[in-house]
Amino acid sequence: MRKFPKILIVNGEPLNGVSATGITVANLFKDWPNGAISQIYTANIPTNADQCKFSSRLTARDLLPFARLRSAATPSIEMFIDGRVTGPSVAVAKIGIRAKLQYACAPLLDFLPYRLPISLMRQVEEFQPDLIYSLLGNIRITRLAHELGRRLRIPVVPHFMDDWLATYSVPDKSSGTWLHRIVLNRAVQHLFDRVPFGMAIGDMMAKEYSRKFGCDFLPFMNPVDSVFSDRETKCGSTAPLVFVYVGGLHLRRDQVLLDLIDVLSRINQDRAVAELHIYAPKVDEKKATQLAELSTTVHYCGSIAAHEVAKILKCCDVAVHVESTEPNIAQYTRFSVSTKIPQYLAAGLPTLAYGPAASASSSYIEDSKVGVSVAGGNKSALFSAVSRLVSDCQWREELSHSAVNVARERHLGERVRYAFTTALSRAASMGERAHAGA
Repeated sequence: MRKFPKILIVNGEPLNGVSATGITVANLFKDWPNGAISQIYTANIPTNADQCKFSSRLTARDLLPFARLRSAATPSIEMFIDGRVTGPSVAVAKIGIRAKLQYACAPLLDFLPYRLPISLMRQVEEFQPDLIYSLLGNIRITRLAHELGRRLRIPVVPHFMDDWLATYSVPDKSSGTWLHRIVLNRAVQHLFDRVPFGMAIGDMMAKEYSRKFGCDFLPFMNPVDSVFSDRETKCGSTAPLVFVYVGGLHLRRDQVLLDLIDVLSRINQDRAVAELHIYAPKVDEKKATQLAELSTTVHYCGSIAAHEVAKILKCCDVAVHVESTEPNIAQYTRFSVSTKIPQYLAAGLPTLAYGPAASASSSYIEDSKVGVSVAGGNKSALFSAVSRLVSDCQWREELSHSAVNVARERHLGERVRYAFTTALSRAASMGERAHAGA
């Protein structure tokens, strides 16, 4: 078997440098030769498809029964299904009604299967993939990955990054009923007939999902391309320490940051010794600006591209990771390891985690001795942790050294991608043996 099998990626989000999921997947497949990857995706997100043999986006128009009407669909029908509004003549009231109808219909649409256009199915068959890689994420994509695997007679390797199986929702964005959860879990169980092994975002999820599905799960998270080892810790400097938060403010993370802002404001009462820099995507600009307006301690520094993160982190002193302790959100994120944590470690930054103490991200930071984890809602403990990070230079140095060592051992791109390639090559060869014995 060649080193790089041909991969058909079937995902909600495409390869991209914008979303955490897109960044992680793009980084994992970074070494793949051009033409050895193809992708089918559904999200309306810009993608860099230079690596891909083909890259195709499915929309609601590709769901049955809409797919049967595709050629006859009028522009108004297509706009309703896809949520597109064009032309100056569309009234604001109508837009609002259509948006409400789309939101109301969304849970029903998830039960409908995709029907690939004939031209796209022809591209898939001509590509002759060795296996399917998918983050799954909903009923439609799970069924699509399973059907393509069955039709092409190739394995499917699922990669779980959040515990959406337990909740089948993204808090504040989507929700699923008990019926959705039943149908989803049944679809996933059927999919596992074609799964040689699974992948998870970290050790905690890999262990739990191995038990859940009765097969091996391998941990793979966001790899980094370089480790910053010559950091100088500020000791005796009069300049304020820079606490930095990089990432989205969804999942109520902006509300969690309020506690940190309050603590920093109290610590800065006599003189400015620490400040918080927030780098958040454009979509969260309003939330970030509102946080910055609360205190002179906080600065919203805009959004940054994925390739700029390492450069920004070099100029900071302490990294911040937060998650909400609200039950529905904590359930969703409990096994997740944030995309930015390997980036924090590679920059040699001590990391302050504030949120559910038992979450995978907080546990990873605490167990690796690369930072300090504080249970969400415990503002007294948060005050103590931040005060020590500000005043104890030697402790920051120790945490920084640990961060660099962990980044080298567990997150360096060369090692992670080699293991990732080896794993997928093994999965592809297992599929070949199954075909040979059929």
